[in-house]
Amino acid sequence: TVEEVLTILDKSGLKPQFDGGADLIWTADRGDNGRRWIVFSRGGTVREYSTMDRGFVMAVCSIDSPFPELANKAEQIRRNEKGFWEAVFEGNIRMTHIPGGEFLHRMGYREKQIIIDPYWIGTVPVTYEQYDHFCEARGFYKPEDRDGERGQLPVVKINYDDAITYSQWLSEKLNLSFQLPTSAQWEKAAAGPKGNRYPWGMAEPDDSLANFATRTGRIVKVGQYPDGASHYGCLDM
Repeated sequence: TVEEVLTILDKSGLKPQFDGGADLIWTADRGDNGRRWIVFSRGGTVREYSTMDRGFVMAVCSIDSPFPELANKAEQIRRNEKGFWEAVFEGNIRMTHIPGGEFLHRMGYREKQIIIDPYWIGTVPVTYEQYDHFCEARGFYKPEDRDGERGQLPVVKINYDDAITYSQWLSEKLNLSFQLPTSAQWEKAAAGPKGNRYPWGMAEPDDSLANFATRTGRIVKVGQYPDGASHYGCLDM
């Protein structure tokens, strides 16, 4: 499995590096004056390349994607900076994989450990750009914006039914099942398995972690606070 390969790589002294031609590259110096490359390419395939003084040698070790149902639908399947899987779909729709298992679920003043199945959730909120594509495809009026700004700002001024209809349209478009997250799913993605007070942990927020109170006085583009990512790498939660 991919996890087994990563465990071996972690113990081998290989260091992860990013490259424009692949999702993730691991490299290590070899004793024969060459260099060893482990390449995670699109779709979850793993290939090993070795460069040596006498020429280029390639050894291929292919493994199945951990999510075969996404192999022909996602543009990329990669590990995020937190080490969890992220799938990127047409329209720059990014989904983060949340592993199943126990987590601390808070309900008002009560809290308890509950078990939840694995699922995917949006890495960032839906943007005006993404929602506008839906409106154009369905011939719907686009929601109002603030001061003429749209693009990568999170879409606002839509209701529950609008969100459901968007999810149904996206499901048809990508041939996958999209729906609004349950409260438990949203909480686990935001608070992590230990029930953090904030997505990034227990520390009080500051200007590097979130857009809060009157710090900017306006809505900002999604993904502007990477230091405020949750345990699983979700942003703007």
